[in-house]
Amino acid sequence: MDKRTKNYLVSMGKQEKQFDALYRSAASVFRFPDCSMWILYYLTMEGKPLTQHELIDRMMFSKQTIHSAVAWLARKGWVQLETIPSARTSKNILLTDEGQRIVEETVARILSAEARAVKAMGKEKMDQYIALHEELSTLLREAFADQKLITATEE
Repeated sequence: MDKRTKNYLVSMGKQEKQFDALYRSAASVFRFPDCSMWILYYLTMEGKPLTQHELIDRMMFSKQTIHSAVAWLARKGWVQLETIPSARTSKNILLTDEGQRIVEETVARILSAEARAVKAMGKEKMDQYIALHEELSTLLREAFADQKLITATEE
């Protein structure tokens, strides 16, 4: 690996850790486990109930971690589980009224900060950021597939 490539990868790793640290810090300020904060975040962003399987697809937490976080949120009275008639084993996770109140005190502040940062970047830079990130993700997926680092279902 050449030095420039290595420097890019080191810089990207640092950036990812900085992003992660920001959100972990917010969860700590709210006294939430990280995964629980992200579940509230995704329920808010999606604006609709989600299943645990959908959360697993969106988040980088294990199935057990998500299950434990949903149970924690349910014990707090912030979410409730609703059986989906067409899928006996899946349940929708819905915010309760108390959960919505908690979101307004916590996750809404994250969303506001994110909106402020995106606005400061501006449309052109944000469009470039998204396009470049998607292109790199595609190229990485192809390179990982070539090295047999991902399964066919992940390609």
